[in-house]
Amino acid sequence: MLASLPRVVALEERPTLAEADRAFLAAPGGIVALAQLDPAGLAAPAQAYWDHVRAAGIDPTGQTFVDMDPLKATRLPLIARLFPHAKILVMRRDPRDVVLSCFRTSFALTSAALEFTTLERTARHYDAMMRLIELARQRLPLAVHEVDYHGLVRNFDGTTQALCRFLDLPWDESLRRFDRTARSRGVATASASQVRRGLYDGRGQWEPFARHFEPVLPILQPWIEKFGYA
Repeated sequence: MLASLPRVVALEERPTLAEADRAFLAAPGGIVALAQLDPAGLAAPAQAYWDHVRAAGIDPTGQTFVDMDPLKATRLPLIARLFPHAKILVMRRDPRDVVLSCFRTSFALTSAALEFTTLERTARHYDAMMRLIELARQRLPLAVHEVDYHGLVRNFDGTTQALCRFLDLPWDESLRRFDRTARSRGVATASASQVRRGLYDGRGQWEPFARHFEPVLPILQPWIEKFGYA
């Protein structure tokens, strides 16, 4: 959607932080080492990130760059340290719809996708991710803006105008034509077919499966209430 705006480029779900992952998340004591790095020490992993972006065919020079990747929520400590001026967008949706979508989508097999093989594992993964995001927001100097999916469907212009204000971008009617952008530039996400059809109202997808959600509701209920979907 944001890639529809002038001078905005986007990249979907690429391992742009691979080097930082290995150095600071996979390695023992990596987070401590990350916290202790001076600006000169942070330059190399930050440059490796931009090298990945350019290798994917994106030139961010003089443009607003969007790195769209839900699983980068696990990298918020890296992002806060390497890119302190980055702006973080968090898309909110009914947790039951999120869990259902992840559970029934045939993702390429990865360590994350393994968590979507049962409804309970998917719910626990969601819970863990939300806990991590909340902790990162409490502890780290992150500029975060929440976009409510339900609000986007009900009031597209108002929701995207607030989003543009947060990003210091001028709102443009081209945002309404994001489906054309998706068809012309290609979309790599699992929901690509939906994006190409325009604004998709996916609210309440979980409702026909309500009885199957009963065993996992204790896991999801705190988030359902916290995010206002009770």
